[in-house]
Amino acid sequence: MTYCLAAQSLARSAAAMSGVDTPHTSPPLTLETFDPKALTSHAFVYFKLHGLAGQPFWYGDGGITAVSAEQLAACDLRGAHVFAACCFTLDSPMIEALRQTGAAWIVAGAGFNYAGVDVLAGIDVIGQQWQRLIAGGTEPGKAFRMAQVAALLRRPTLVQDIYSFKVMQGKASNASKG
Repeated sequence: MTYCLAAQSLARSAAAMSGVDTPHTSPPLTLETFDPKALTSHAFVYFKLHGLAGQPFWYGDGGITAVSAEQLAACDLRGAHVFAACCFTLDSPMIEALRQTGAAWIVAGAGFNYAGVDVLAGIDVIGQQWQRLIAGGTEPGKAFRMAQVAALLRRPTLVQDIYSFKVMQGKASNASKG
């Protein structure tokens, strides 16, 4: 089962990337309506929101705050594979929040991330291929490297952006979650 939360304007490409027919979007989701329990028990979790360097938030369209690092850290993502196609994730408190969730594996990038609005492009290709390869039995680290190559073949001009993404194992799950 896969969960996807995207900026409303990015819903079409987020759906294609994650394989979810209708992603949750911001708006209408906001900081006040975000429910950490909605992300529980998913094998894959995708985020395709807007991020800003150093900020402890991800945003939907129109600058609407969708989720905070504090809210994200409270999520129970034990065992999940998390893909964050949100700008500046590695440069913000959001990465540590993701690591606090108990996720098995996390993929995230630094700086601006180039992806599609209506079609798969750049980082979207990594997310889509990573999930497909893992579902087919490929180890997540190897699947990520293979997905990077697939993205480079489709968009060689995005080499710097594609290589800004890193794959990491999450921290051991927090025993108090659940």
